[in-house]
Amino acid sequence: MIPGMSGRALPDVSRLALVPAEALRRFRARLSEIGLTEDYVAEITKLGDSQLGLLGRPLQNWHARRKREPAAYAARMLLLEDPVTADEAREALGTDLVDALTAGGLIVASADGRLVSPFELVVTERICLISDHLDEGSEDAVMGATSTTAILCQASLPERPVERMLDLGCGAGSCALLLTHRAATAVGTDVNARAIVLSRINAAMNEIGNVSFREGDLFAPVTGEHFDLIVSQPPWFAKPTDVDDRVYLFGGSRGDEISLRILRELPPYLNARGRAMLLVEWPVINGDPIEDRVADAVTQDDCNVLLLRFPPKELDDYCTRYAALENPRLGPDFERSVVHRREHLEKLGICGTMIALVVIQRNPDGLEWAGSVDVHAADTDWITAARIDRMIAARDLLAGDPTRLLATRLRVPEGTVFAREYKLGHPATPTVSARFPHEALVGNVQLGPGAQLLLTLLNEAPDAQSAIRRYAEGEKMSFEAAFGRLMPHLGESLLAGMLEPVTASS
Repeated sequence: MIPGMSGRALPDVSRLALVPAEALRRFRARLSEIGLTEDYVAEITKLGDSQLGLLGRPLQNWHARRKREPAAYAARMLLLEDPVTADEAREALGTDLVDALTAGGLIVASADGRLVSPFELVVTERICLISDHLDEGSEDAVMGATSTTAILCQASLPERPVERMLDLGCGAGSCALLLTHRAATAVGTDVNARAIVLSRINAAMNEIGNVSFREGDLFAPVTGEHFDLIVSQPPWFAKPTDVDDRVYLFGGSRGDEISLRILRELPPYLNARGRAMLLVEWPVINGDPIEDRVADAVTQDDCNVLLLRFPPKELDDYCTRYAALENPRLGPDFERSVVHRREHLEKLGICGTMIALVVIQRNPDGLEWAGSVDVHAADTDWITAARIDRMIAARDLLAGDPTRLLATRLRVPEGTVFAREYKLGHPATPTVSARFPHEALVGNVQLGPGAQLLLTLLNEAPDAQSAIRRYAEGEKMSFEAAFGRLMPHLGESLLAGMLEPVTASS
């Protein structure tokens, strides 16, 4: 076995399950009352965002210890693994809550009698979540909400409420609990019994009653059921054969085996116009494009696939990050682990990794398409369900009857800026660029004169047909000739996101 893969024992969740629901609700309310908010936590922990493992922890604790207030005591005890005195704990939470949470094991006494939580607390704008510290070295450790969870939830949050949603491989219940206010009912499934216990505790703590959690392998607990929205963040790291398993971490020898299995099994569980969202860090393999792997897995004719690809990552950084996750105190075990992982990927022919959001859209209207979009690094935090709605609507338009496209109003995304630029000393040869807002996921695009004119005409016209007719009149050609000339550019602009269809919800 590779050293460094066994850490402290996981805290006992059976005791935690005995904490009365009323005490859990009071605990959540008390954190809000003392001001332990997402913004407060971000201010204390911002240094650690740029540091590997626990490298940022000493100064996080230093900043928190300088604040003599209940929120800081709670942050140290519940988030930073920094024990506080019994008096500080009581000032933060109150004597009754400290006693109840200590009896349930959410707070424990350290060797010197100070109090700290053996669990990890995540505070978001809407809810609080309890999960495990992932350096604890156990196969059954439960992952909580992370920065990638936030990306997935923002991209999945439906514009309009849905009836049923599924959080597949729910971990601590993060996605189910963050999204359930937009669903009549929600279900979370996980093969890890410990994850189900923690998810139920998190639901009780946040007073969320329209969600249930079921133990089982992937779709097994929901066999025969159907959902309007399915979200999943599968484990995706490549597992060397001589490394202990981690339910939350490893996705197979290559890392994408579980993700591909989910994609193969998923379509029958979607309702007629349902959507699935998977966030996966894919291994990049020469001669085996990610798009082909996804297409081979999703074979149902009425399921369209949109792949939002993030900038690729190089392997040295990838291996270092994950070795540091399991060996946060670094040292010889970290050194051996990072090299061992790198050699494993080299043997498999993996040359990099790429995070991609896979959108599966069920379409019963016979409009078949598949597409991919490269998301610029500066735009990865701006992906929303509304933007994905527009991307799908654009592709549906192009796959359908051209008369429908001609009758649709198209516009340039709001906030776009056109700029005419020239090099110093060369004012006679300007270039035109379009600077799109982050939420459009387009970036900055240099335009030729024809492209600028087309975008302007379409943005101003009541529908695409009127814009093409105006162009035809200006060029003194027939409508048919203008349509033939402009249609390829119109299609490219729609696919790129430089144009978007105006819908009732726009």
